[in-house]
Amino acid sequence: MDVRVGSPVPPWSFGPVSAEKMKVFAAIARDPNPIHWDRNAVAERGLGERLINQGPTNLGYVINMLLAWAGPTSIRELAVRFTSNVFDGDDVVAGG
Repeated sequence: MDVRVGSPVPPWSFGPVSAEKMKVFAAIARDPNPIHWDRNAVAERGLGERLINQGPTNLGYVINMLLAWAGPTSIRELAVRFTSNVFDGDDVVAGG
């Protein structure tokens, strides 16, 4: 594969994001942040009415995109910054 700066990365899609799976992940990860399982907590913080997906799960979408494109040994290091939220019911498309 000939990869250069500016080479497109094919999109990887997933969705819709499941509120129930979000709640299960929060329980398994012992994540105490109620924005992942309590709609009232999301609304009280002015973040809307839908549950907010966990950051590590969102990172997983990016990792899946990179692995699908370049293979299982392609990632050596990855730095990310989350700039917006993924909500339950969203369809996600990772690409670059």
